[in-house]
Amino acid sequence: MLRKEKGTGIVRRNSTHVDHADTWPAAPRKLVAIQGIEGSFHHQAACELLTEPFTIMPCTTFRQVFDAVGSGRAHSAVVAVENSVYGSINAVHRLLQTATVQVQAETCLNVDQYLITAGSLSLESITDVISQTPALEQCETWLGAHLPHARLVEGDDTAMSVRDVVARSDIRWAAVGGEHAAKRYGGTIVAGPINDAPNNRTRFFLIDNSPVAASMAGKTSVIVSTGPNSGSLQHSLSVFDVPGVNVSRLDSHPIPGSAWRYSLYIDFESSNTSGLGARIIDSLRAQMYAVTVLGSYPPSEIHRLDEDEVSVGQNAARSSVHTATRLPPLESHQ
Repeated sequence: MLRKEKGTGIVRRNSTHVDHADTWPAAPRKLVAIQGIEGSFHHQAACELLTEPFTIMPCTTFRQVFDAVGSGRAHSAVVAVENSVYGSINAVHRLLQTATVQVQAETCLNVDQYLITAGSLSLESITDVISQTPALEQCETWLGAHLPHARLVEGDDTAMSVRDVVARSDIRWAAVGGEHAAKRYGGTIVAGPINDAPNNRTRFFLIDNSPVAASMAGKTSVIVSTGPNSGSLQHSLSVFDVPGVNVSRLDSHPIPGSAWRYSLYIDFESSNTSGLGARIIDSLRAQMYAVTVLGSYPPSEIHRLDEDEVSVGQNAARSSVHTATRLPPLESHQ
């Protein structure tokens, strides 16, 4: 059943979830929270990470995603943590530092962005381009070169942007989003891939409230809060300089309320439940560093989704930006 949101002219589904196990026999399904809707890159990552029937819980913000897991309304969640062009997803890192969730698994997706419209429009006729800010920034050079006249509008999600543009064929808007969103909502791909970097990758975590078995873990993520003392950063990193440990990622984030102090997000290859990994964490804590262990999990290979991997029921499966959560009301274009 469809409904029209008051004052927007946008048609939305009444359903707040999407079933992914239509071909499976009846069985309890996990509810998985994602930022975005069906057809989004989070949706694709969920298909890649989960091996059992599941139902997605669409959320507008990452905070809503974490709240859904923390409150028990969702069994687990899939969240993007970094992009090879955009960098760290800062909102997710802040939430990881304060939440009690554990990382269960990771996956990396190749992300190709497309310019999508409700019909065949020429580039010259497009007045506005809407998408999530990271997606717009991943295509910044292309958009500047081919659509210098178009206004860039920030949306909540790539797939939401595609869905809403397709629902509004009366205006000359385009959305930046994935090929699967275009197919799912009946959009027309005008150009693409348009992402500036050909190897545009996004890394996703599967999170819930239980730790991974030590026998399955090979990679650990921690957040270390450094102190104000001279050499604090250098001393904290020296703990990882031991044979058998490989630091694969290091990222710093300001600590709110503490000027010029930073928390370090560190990925290292060595299970935190093994003797070596546990000794590293114990050594950090012995030096009075605050350590948050996000989890130990199986490391992921870089993987590119094939068309059949995101079908329903599959197991494998900075320009001037204007803020807007939806397209303008229908009345303004009459």
